[in-house]
Amino acid sequence: HLGGLAGVPFTGKTGFGAYSAHVADGGHAFVLQAPHIGMSDELELGKYSREGQDHAGSACGAAVGAMCHCMAGNPMPNLAT
Repeated sequence: HLGGLAGVPFTGKTGFGAYSAHVADGGHAFVLQAPHIGMSDELELGKYSREGQDHAGSACGAAVGAMCHCMAGNPMPNLAT
């Protein structure tokens, strides 16, 4: 399994190399990657309209938090620390 958060896979070149070692000779691997910030029927980013519910709810909390951080003009975090 390939895990991830907000559409970002939890691996890099080495991880994809390891995944490819499990593909059959002459076979193929299909990796679908996309963000899941969500968009409601009313085109609200960060919300998702679910069938059977009369209102839009929040999409992925981590993705919504990152979106709000960026939209507020905050600097990107220093991931080296």
